[in-house]
Amino acid sequence: MLNIYYFFRYGFPSGRWWLVPHESILIDILLITVVGVVSTAIHEFGHMVFGRSWTVSAQMLHRVISTNLNHVWAWPRIRRIEAISAGLIFDSVLLSALFAVQIIFDNAYAASAASTVCLRMVWQLGFHAIRDGRLLIVLTLDRPLFFSKPSNNGEYLLSFIFRLFGYAMDLFIIWQWPIALTIGLLEV
Repeated sequence: MLNIYYFFRYGFPSGRWWLVPHESILIDILLITVVGVVSTAIHEFGHMVFGRSWTVSAQMLHRVISTNLNHVWAWPRIRRIEAISAGLIFDSVLLSALFAVQIIFDNAYAASAASTVCLRMVWQLGFHAIRDGRLLIVLTLDRPLFFSKPSNNGEYLLSFIFRLFGYAMDLFIIWQWPIALTIGLLEV
């Protein structure tokens, strides 16, 4: 609820929030990087706890860290949803904490960190790639091939709409973070 309140009250976090006043761009980049790494660890920890999986793999070529949750297919549907949603839930709790720090202390570092966590959460909605949003859909529907081999025209259309939404989220990410950051830098 705090996240929704904050979005309406203070606007949606964007790349402009990455610019901490009176700091160099190098400090901003360092902060974004550290928050990105720490929030990734927190996100994956959520999957590990609720997915009861203690293996993590890193693909440095794609700059991705993931937790193996293949075993959750044998679980009841609600438990599968918990395991996949846990990463985003942990992200949401972290985002709420950062927003609270930003609201209480008017802290620009917390705002910058909140923007980074928010970016990670929006990125997870890329249904065109193997991200948490896509996995949540296939686990909920109990259709592992929903996106790659739809069984009928209705599924094909629905998977197409989800993928289209995923591409729209990627465009939104480009607009809200790198472009907004560039515009913010030009205004300084």
